[in-house]
Amino acid sequence: MTPEAKAVVEANSAFALGLFAQLGKPDENQILSPFSVSSALAMAYTGARGNTEKQMAQALHFPTNRPALASGMAALSASFTNLTSEQCELSVANALWPQVGYQFIPQFLDLCRNNYRAVPDFVDFQANSEAARLRINVWAERSTKGKIKGLFASGSLTADTRLVIANAIYFKGKWASCFEKGKTHAKPFWVVPEKAVEVPMMRQKSTFLHLVDGDTQIVEMPYRGEGVSMLLLLPKTRDGLAGLEARLNLENLTNWIHHLRPAEVDILLPRFKINSRFSLASTLAGMGMRDAFDQARADFSGMTAQRPLFINLVEHAALVEVDEEGTVAAAATGVSFGCAQRPPPATFQADHPFVFLIFDRPTRTVLFIGKVTNPSASA
Repeated sequence: MTPEAKAVVEANSAFALGLFAQLGKPDENQILSPFSVSSALAMAYTGARGNTEKQMAQALHFPTNRPALASGMAALSASFTNLTSEQCELSVANALWPQVGYQFIPQFLDLCRNNYRAVPDFVDFQANSEAARLRINVWAERSTKGKIKGLFASGSLTADTRLVIANAIYFKGKWASCFEKGKTHAKPFWVVPEKAVEVPMMRQKSTFLHLVDGDTQIVEMPYRGEGVSMLLLLPKTRDGLAGLEARLNLENLTNWIHHLRPAEVDILLPRFKINSRFSLASTLAGMGMRDAFDQARADFSGMTAQRPLFINLVEHAALVEVDEEGTVAAAATGVSFGCAQRPPPATFQADHPFVFLIFDRPTRTVLFIGKVTNPSASA
């Protein structure tokens, strides 16, 4: 990887764990693609300026050098494209839909096109926001092989929408060491220490990269072909998930992966399928990028010099299916920009005493100064 791509990987890992911690709810299945969220917001970040830019960089762990981020994202996406084969399929797609007739800065559109392969597809939100919404949803569904449907809900995009940026990611891989279907049997899965449910549990004994660190056991299960793996982190006790999540930070994750060693492992793993949907605006604002969602404070002047844009929606949907043969996972993220309302005209009602100055503007020299206390008493 290029140095810029390595920086993006580190940034995405830190953001991934932070976002996961923010969205986690006890006793709920969950799947999300932080890379998809990061990718969509990286395009938005290219147009951010001032405090909006600084807050986004901090919340998303982005480098402050926007061109370096863009080239890093481009290099990383190119490496993913090269992974696609008969053994493993990993595809990433970006897109943006600007309002037709709205004056976006050409450099912003060129950067999205050249670094994110996001060709502007102009639509008319003002005339028919519903047709635009359906068009965007069709793209997301097609880009995820039909797995992510209805990314934007009915009515979520309106006549005030001026831009939508989106990312989609799709993965399909077969285990390097598949589970035999004949060894899958219904067994208890302990949802809490005192309660179990019967689920199909897959089983195999083989050599995997493995580590035991205190109360956490880690196994890496590779997929065929090009180096993609699933990392499984299991607490020692049935009620140990909260403790594991508390330890799940970038330093520990890096250390665990570094110290994995080959071992014969008898794996018992449930078949599972998880769907998740998140509206991330409030979560991301809570993580520090507040101004981006504030009509009065958002600064995306790197996108347009027209009426100010602000982010009003960040919608994310993800799915994962794990069975004896392998894994299918898909996700899509959509970022919608609204147009800030025009502020009401300022009122200057000089119906009481006031001061006035006449001055030379270039030199700021006050030529005359006076006050009016009673206009009717003019000389």
